[in-house]
Amino acid sequence: MAHQSDIDFVSLGTVDIDEIRVPGCQPMLDVLGGSGAFSTLGFRIFNGGAQAQTTGCLVLAGNDFPDAARRELEQWGATLVVKEDAQNASTRGLVKYAESMCGPKSYTHTHTTTPLTPVSMDLPILLLSSNTFHFLATPKELLDQVPFLTALRKAHGIKAPALIIWEPTPSSCVPANRPSFLTACKIVDVFSPNHVDLCALFSDIPEKNFDRKNIVARAYHFVGAKSWDKAPAMVLVHCGEHGSLLLPRDPKPKWLPAYYGQDAEGVVDATGAGSAFLGGFAAGWIESGGNVKEASVYGAVSASFAVEQVGLPVLTGGGKGERWNGVAVGERMKVFRKKLEDMEMAEMMEAMRLASLKPIKAMNGPDWISRRH
Repeated sequence: MAHQSDIDFVSLGTVDIDEIRVPGCQPMLDVLGGSGAFSTLGFRIFNGGAQAQTTGCLVLAGNDFPDAARRELEQWGATLVVKEDAQNASTRGLVKYAESMCGPKSYTHTHTTTPLTPVSMDLPILLLSSNTFHFLATPKELLDQVPFLTALRKAHGIKAPALIIWEPTPSSCVPANRPSFLTACKIVDVFSPNHVDLCALFSDIPEKNFDRKNIVARAYHFVGAKSWDKAPAMVLVHCGEHGSLLLPRDPKPKWLPAYYGQDAEGVVDATGAGSAFLGGFAAGWIESGGNVKEASVYGAVSASFAVEQVGLPVLTGGGKGERWNGVAVGERMKVFRKKLEDMEMAEMMEAMRLASLKPIKAMNGPDWISRRH
């Protein structure tokens, strides 16, 4: 077990057991998922070997939690805390695709009891000291949990501030909740909806026409809600195959590409990619000392591993030989950095081209004379 000060990431999202249904295929049963599992994966991908224990993993397991799911999580070597509830079933969901895994889908909870959702009180002291916390929550849940988490840490002598990343619950993203979203943003450090949920807060339908300008305008509504001590509050919008929008309070918006663009052959199932992005973002934030762009590069790479299969990617090897889906994380980072470099070069060349098309003032008259003398 890691020491208290060694934990860098904990998610308070759920770890679900899902059933996946695709027309014409046999149902896939007991698939490990949930925002807690995917965000933890995103962080763990960048922390292998001895660093694996810096990844905290909290699981609220029901009396039917599959042994295979437990073994899959144990293989990561993270600081795993499983709290068993003998009186209730595990959190389960049904994912139904309308046509194929590339098309629309629906998600419904199928358990008969209340979902086993972690709250701050469930954290043992070992995980309570984490440097970063990820929440999947409604505004009301967040407004209850973050102050309680802060007070609980203070009561245990944990004085260092933790980075709070908020991924909103999709069902709460409706226009009537916008005021409560603004209030909740004041107590978090990173507000990170996906583009669909962000637009749902304004009754937009982004699937019909992805509009970057509209996404930026909607995101600006939430920027700077929190007054930071050491860094500006920010909005981070993960937009699937369209990439991600970075929107700190002061600088101009920055778009980064996704590792897999539209219609990429490597994409099997995008479920959990947003949560994996945020786990990777947390890893990059810590590694880079708070560089937003670098953290988002890590997030994009984590998300790429999440979409290549149904459920979680397969871990093989160990130490420097560790691979996810047969690929070393360092190799994928190199590929993505090259993609990003090429994109930024193309943007610069286009900016230079547009600048060259601007009319040039004639060098005569009083203005020209004043510049000469």
